[in-house]
Amino acid sequence: MVKAKKFPAGFLEVSLNIQHGIIQNCAFHGDFFSYGDLNHLEQALANQTFTYETVKQILIEQKADQLFYQITIEEILACIFE
Repeated sequence: MVKAKKFPAGFLEVSLNIQHGIIQNCAFHGDFFSYGDLNHLEQALANQTFTYETVKQILIEQKADQLFYQITIEEILACIFE
């Protein structure tokens, strides 16, 4: 599935391959600025249960709000789950 949302800091697209409630792989795309390689975040999400709480915890642990320029964890969650 592909989810996308426009934020003041840029367009965010999240591609998720989910099978039987498990994230098989994940990729972030868009015209946003990032502060580094997003591979670590994408790998951390792989093989995890696709629930709001699990994804939120991983985003917090991986400090996702420090990877995306002016896009918060709450906004990333909104993009994925709304």
